Amino acid sequence: MVITSLTDADGEHELTRVQAVVDTRHLRIAIAEAAQGLVPGSAIDTLCAEVAGSPDLVDLGLDRWTTRSMRAAEQEVRASALAKAREAHHAVPRQHVATAIANARVPLSEDQANAVVALTGHEGIALLSAPAGAGKGEVLRAVADAHRRDGRRVLALAAAGETAQRLGRELDTEATTVDALVRRAAAGLTSPGPHDLLVIDEAALLETRRWQKLLAAAGPAKVVAVGDGRQLAPIEAGGMWTVLTQGVRSVELTENYRAQDEWARDAWSALRRGDSRPALRAYADRGLIRIEANRAAARETAVALWDERRRQSSGTVSLDRRLLLTDGSNVEVDQLNRLAQEARQRTGELGTESVHVLAVEGSMRHLREEDLHAGDLVSFRRAVAVPGSRRRIENGQAGTVTAVDPDEQTVTVRLRDREVTVDGEDLSALRLAYAQHVYSAQGRTVDEVYVVTGGWQTDRSSSYVAVSRAREASHVISDYSSLGVDPVRPEEALAELADRFALDRDKTASVSLAPDPEPQLVGDVAPVTSATVASSLSDRWAWTSRGTAARAMEDALTDRLLGTGSEPPGEQRSGVATPGSAVQVRQRPGQVASVEAPAQEPASRPPADRDVACEYYERQRRRDRERERERDHGREL
Repeated sequence: MVITSLTDADGEHELTRVQAVVDTRHLRIAIAEAAQGLVPGSAIDTLCAEVAGSPDLVDLGLDRWTTRSMRAAEQEVRASALAKAREAHHAVPRQHVATAIANARVPLSEDQANAVVALTGHEGIALLSAPAGAGKGEVLRAVADAHRRDGRRVLALAAAGETAQRLGRELDTEATTVDALVRRAAAGLTSPGPHDLLVIDEAALLETRRWQKLLAAAGPAKVVAVGDGRQLAPIEAGGMWTVLTQGVRSVELTENYRAQDEWARDAWSALRRGDSRPALRAYADRGLIRIEANRAAARETAVALWDERRRQSSGTVSLDRRLLLTDGSNVEVDQLNRLAQEARQRTGELGTESVHVLAVEGSMRHLREEDLHAGDLVSFRRAVAVPGSRRRIENGQAGTVTAVDPDEQTVTVRLRDREVTVDGEDLSALRLAYAQHVYSAQGRTVDEVYVVTGGWQTDRSSSYVAVSRAREASHVISDYSSLGVDPVRPEEALAELADRFALDRDKTASVSLAPDPEPQLVGDVAPVTSATVASSLSDRWAWTSRGTAARAMEDALTDRLLGTGSEPPGEQRSGVATPGSAVQVRQRPGQVASVEAPAQEPASRPPADRDVACEYYERQRRRDRERERERDHGREL
């Protein structure tokens, strides 16, 4: 039963639900969790040997495994994509392509024009790799225009409802989510044909199993997918974007059109490739980095900056141009939202009456309570059907509350194209939207962002996505407590933040590790004894996915997350960096921060003492549980 729950695609503890490739540590943790209450602790090593010897696991070498079901899903996605790439009847006539390029809203660069030509070729699938701000919207608009001129139907798709709707508006076409298309196709309600074009935005965020269902539902239609493998990874097991870009027609945009300043464009490029130190130095030199005493102070500073800047503009339109972001938890999103709402209440911008919203969310059963007022900016946390309308409100759609009725318990929201009244159980779908998690913000463009960052969740992709949302300015706010640095050491804090901005947690598909020949199944080799496997699982650790220094840093972060670490005392506040310097701190005037990283100390192996080792494994297990919970929060975004 334990083995089935670990290896079956629908198993409760399925090994590859979040990562397609698991290492020794993750395997042992998953086995221990799945076996709780079923086998005594003394039998764990034997159970580890049985799981490792299961024919349902595929050995990828170097202490890495995947499940046979995940391997099959990846192989199906790759085979389906390659089959579509061999199709030769999708080419758009040259005159239509030329006309679409000539009629673009803005003149296309050479790279953009070449991309349009490539994406209108004869293949049944084509991919566009587009870094943040690369002008993909203009390219896709021209691609859609060329196809429509040839009499074809265009459908905009994305995993998230708001992202799909945003793409639909950009392409002036109908839009839906990937899951909705899959459901309708399975029910026989839609059937994409050879004269249809499916355009998928943020395709690098698609999990492997979602790719599998999408390509099956696409049928003979042409697929054009756009994404960036250097931005956020899928919530669940993924990594197929990189595999597909190497196997089918793929074109890449390189120019940055979003950032107004050349230094910012250079900084974004540095963050994208993981070279975070010069990037943060550039932001610090321009006074765009603040490091506060603790996380609460960081949130307060972010909202204060947001409030000051937005009040320099008039009208609610300024709310759409400035965005609070966090790479932390949904709890922190709620905290930022409350602070922002309170700031607007103090200035009399919101109505006095309110409707109380209560929602229970995620696997942690997080309780969210908010009072919504007329004037509040809100978004929908899930899709909501509208009585009398065929169009539902998609997950992620944002609007402004125009009226509340405490007696009837209704909230009226003005969306981009209509006004809707929400009541009953649908009220729990509403959420304040002054702040967003970085996952739900990917794909957005605003004037300024205020990013609360630096916790254990921070990494290269989340920091790159967060900073690159803004045309004009990105404010980075962190804190000494989250960074684990003494408040009197700002230079170390900035170096630590740079290290976290460089952490790479990209997901890998198993087929990219051992694509040919097929890896040997553990169950097909010589028998594995419990002694040999137990020794491997307890003593051999897969350190290849991250540096040992990063591992030691994460252990310290876990201690603080679980309440075993200490927080710097006091509510000391930091100042803002000034031009020509890095970070300056009020309690130590004139002390200038540097982004030079401190020397890395050698990381130690897991402790050999049995009792200490048990504590070590337990800490690792608790840390992974916390990560799973954060991912569950992200799934709700």
